[in-house]
Amino acid sequence: MKAEFCFVILAVVPGECDCAGNVNLGCGCGEDAPSGCDETCGSILENDLCGVCDGPGSTYECGCADIPAGECDCVGNVWDECGVCGGESSCAVYIESSVTINVDESDLADLETFAENLEAFIETALDLPQGTVEVISIDGTELSRSATEIEVEFTITLTEVKLAMTNFNSVNDIIAVLEMVETEIEVGGIEFIYGCTDSGADNYDENATIDNDTCTYLAIYQSEKPEDYYLYTYPNPFNPITSILFSIPQMGIVSIKAYDIMGRELKTLSNRNLNPGNYSVNWDASGYPSGVYFVKMVSGEYISTQKLMLVK
Repeated sequence: MKAEFCFVILAVVPGECDCAGNVNLGCGCGEDAPSGCDETCGSILENDLCGVCDGPGSTYECGCADIPAGECDCVGNVWDECGVCGGESSCAVYIESSVTINVDESDLADLETFAENLEAFIETALDLPQGTVEVISIDGTELSRSATEIEVEFTITLTEVKLAMTNFNSVNDIIAVLEMVETEIEVGGIEFIYGCTDSGADNYDENATIDNDTCTYLAIYQSEKPEDYYLYTYPNPFNPITSILFSIPQMGIVSIKAYDIMGRELKTLSNRNLNPGNYSVNWDASGYPSGVYFVKMVSGEYISTQKLMLVK
């Protein structure tokens, strides 16, 4: 090999690769040594938070690792018979099912909200306790620019205690009604409308498909026939529900309405013809902020207003 000469008489110093004193560190004369977490020439890669070269970072299910096979979380728990991670329940009912639905693409903009609405829809349709239906997967096929066909897989889980809270006696009873509900969904589609679904409530909404715990009931309690009109609220201050107790000494239409501090009408709690007696009706103000409110009762010539304080 012919040596490189510097000037006329000096040769390149052993260990160096040119007349300027540079050395070859493995990436060429005068170039930087291999770098980065992969130890290659010119690399700028770095280890992620889990020590993996150019890795995704701590985005695993359990920090820097995934959930071990056979377990359901990062602390070693396993699924119980009811499909509850770390639970100790013995299931009375465990149903896996699926339903196919045609929906607008806009309905799927927030999949988490859609899943929660569908869970509440099925619970309302079957009159099941809240939290017994769980959506586990949603798979979609685009039919057009605006329409999508989705298949939703879900489970229904009931312990003995929760089964006793329903109108069903067995798993087969639930499956029979569930199949009818699924057929109605697949044929007629689905619409999420929140409201009171109890036909026995004063504010029953026949169009509601999801019960939102806003049903109000006008109850009569026993005592002697009142001699005069009376209006009282308890508790006050309240959060978020208060009972409005009232008495009427003669038959007549009783109007009871809730107003905000600006005098704007918020809710009609009663507007019906009642026999003489003592009554109560609840007002759920969970949808309103803390502040001063008023309840006004009108029956014939009798008018009374109570000041309420909502404290959250």
